[in-house]
Amino acid sequence: MRQHVRWMHARSGVIRATVAVGMLVAVGVAMSAEPLDRLYEMRVVEASPGRLDALLSRCRDQEVELLARHGIEVHGVFVPPGDNAGRRIVSVLSHPGRAARDAAWKSLHEDPQWRKLLADSEKDGPLIANATATLLRTTDYSPAFDAAKAARPRVVELRTYRATPGNLAALNARFRDHTVKLFEKHGMTNLVYWNMPPEEPGADRMLVYLLAHDSEEAAKRSFAAFRQDPAWVAARTASETRAGGSLTEKEGGVRSEFLVAVDGLPPATPLPPAARVLDTTTILPAGQPYAGWPTLARRGDGTLWIVWSGGREAHVCPFGQVHAMTSRNDGRSWTWPRVLVDGPIDDRDAGVVETAKGTLLATTFTSLAYEPILAKMPAGDPRTARWRAIHDRLDAEGRKGELGQWLLRSTDGGTTWSARLPSVVNSPHGPIVLRDGRLLYAGKRLYGAAGEIGVCESTDDGITWAWLAGIPSRPGDDASRDYHELHAVEAADGRIIVQIRKERGADDGTTLQSESSDGGRTWTPAAPIGVWGIPSHLLRLRDGTLLMTYGHRRPPLGNQARISTDHGRSWSGPIVLSADGGSGDLGYPSTVELGDGTLLTVWYEKVGDTSVLRQARWQLGR
Repeated sequence: MRQHVRWMHARSGVIRATVAVGMLVAVGVAMSAEPLDRLYEMRVVEASPGRLDALLSRCRDQEVELLARHGIEVHGVFVPPGDNAGRRIVSVLSHPGRAARDAAWKSLHEDPQWRKLLADSEKDGPLIANATATLLRTTDYSPAFDAAKAARPRVVELRTYRATPGNLAALNARFRDHTVKLFEKHGMTNLVYWNMPPEEPGADRMLVYLLAHDSEEAAKRSFAAFRQDPAWVAARTASETRAGGSLTEKEGGVRSEFLVAVDGLPPATPLPPAARVLDTTTILPAGQPYAGWPTLARRGDGTLWIVWSGGREAHVCPFGQVHAMTSRNDGRSWTWPRVLVDGPIDDRDAGVVETAKGTLLATTFTSLAYEPILAKMPAGDPRTARWRAIHDRLDAEGRKGELGQWLLRSTDGGTTWSARLPSVVNSPHGPIVLRDGRLLYAGKRLYGAAGEIGVCESTDDGITWAWLAGIPSRPGDDASRDYHELHAVEAADGRIIVQIRKERGADDGTTLQSESSDGGRTWTPAAPIGVWGIPSHLLRLRDGTLLMTYGHRRPPLGNQARISTDHGRSWSGPIVLSADGGSGDLGYPSTVELGDGTLLTVWYEKVGDTSVLRQARWQLGR
């Protein structure tokens, strides 16, 4: 067995090993004041020949979540600009202290998910040829490390100083009193300054810091101006006169390396906020058929509604119906399921929302995706007769005529429902209510102008719908093929946020985001937010915090949440709501905020040969 735990036992300031975990780009959160006892760790990794991309992919895919789960804060991951012939990755992480660091690495290396990730990613050979780690603590003059300031297109400069014997204090004093301010004067951004912990060998000689520049050329211009600044010349002369010579070694005393943040992740994804799952239960009565793709909503009177595609035999089959349950005690008990829609072909993903006037809307769409399966089903298959019986209720033309995206209305609290009404788009969780009373439905045209994504609106309480605007795709993406299952939320600042499920390509399974500042009439191009997991449900909490919940169809199999406290401009690290899924056939969570501020999330999950509805009651904070 290869050694993967040497890191946590090492005590020297520069730690060497043949194996190290990969890191991830700029995923720390700036602190208002840097705690001086926080232990930083700079890891410099050399990827094995031909394995750099695989190592970075592993970093993007799962490592940040694993590191965060084990309490390791990742502030930034950088590579040299250009072809990176040395296959280098420079990562900055931190821990509350040395004991916490040792415990975190130990728990990570013992985590079965990490072991599996390591085995899977290195089945074709090791990803890492060599690695070093240096332990660091911030100086008393360092700003809080704000990784956002290091994001592309900016260039980061890693500078390492080796002081002459006995002169580290003088070097720090010169930076504290003069150099830091002069760097800012000449257009350089001070990111962070470190010394090594005093117990580390060589700690009495080392100063390490990071600067940010608009470009390498800008850095050269800034340093040229800095070196000619009379204030710098005076400060240097005075400090060296007092010390009796240079404060840094003549040979190798100052080293500089330019770096750039790794593509594919946002520049500052904070750690997950504190959260606690209070209880998790299965809420679908035993013996009910396969259930999928639910939506949960809370009415103004506190009643909860869940709708989903029920009556099914499998993920894809011809039997889907729209089912519903209600709860009047915050989900502690639920009514027996009832059928809202049972059309002649498959009725799938169901959404529900209460309008500004108190009307309930339920959404769904119809599908013939089961037909290719039926066509290949042998005559002796026990399913064939059942599937054929429902399929043959209509001829081919009739079945095609049933295809559509639909909604139902109830103006009496869900006692009775209208016939199906056509909608312009569909998405699993349906439309939202805007503060001006309009209904906004972010989704995809499944039929007709098939593949177009955008938003439609209703100004008559959901009776009729009109196309409002398309959402531009990211350059190089094919929205009709790659974009699916949108949902929207109106932030407290009035902007509307839409998130989109991305399929195919290197970022298959990630979430994209688009925003509108004019009520949904125009939209920014879809852009990544650094989240792997689909599809998302969005909710604005009463304090203005935005919450996204989404399925996580790779280990840990389950459901996760993230929050935004800046109206959707950035998102926290993942909050794990469930991690005990038996397969990837799960997710589509949606969440409501209960009267006491507790959160209730509902999702579907395959268990054995069927699929159930589960819920988690949880809260933000400890």
